[in-house]
Amino acid sequence: MAGTHGIKETSELLVAMKEISLCVLKAKQEADKKGSGIKGVGTELVPILMGNPIALAVIQTGLTGASEIPTELKDLQFSEIAELLQVAGKCVNEAAAAIAPVA
Repeated sequence: MAGTHGIKETSELLVAMKEISLCVLKAKQEADKKGSGIKGVGTELVPILMGNPIALAVIQTGLTGASEIPTELKDLQFSEIAELLQVAGKCVNEAAAAIAPVA
């Protein structure tokens, strides 16, 4: 039985966090190539986000409903916890694959 509020917003934020992490990683890699290191990440991040409308949409979706997350978490059921763990695991696997693609 699911909680009365579901976990839609929480799931979307987990996916958004994965996208943000991957974009920041790409920005760090670009900044390192240019010799600006961590100081250049912010400068590199904007064009990476603007050049990836899918990631930007996922991030916007995740952040839009973030204010609902405390309400969702207040009535979590075991099945929803399991589902969130699956979402988080999928995010980790996708991020790992993006960082170090299998040859």
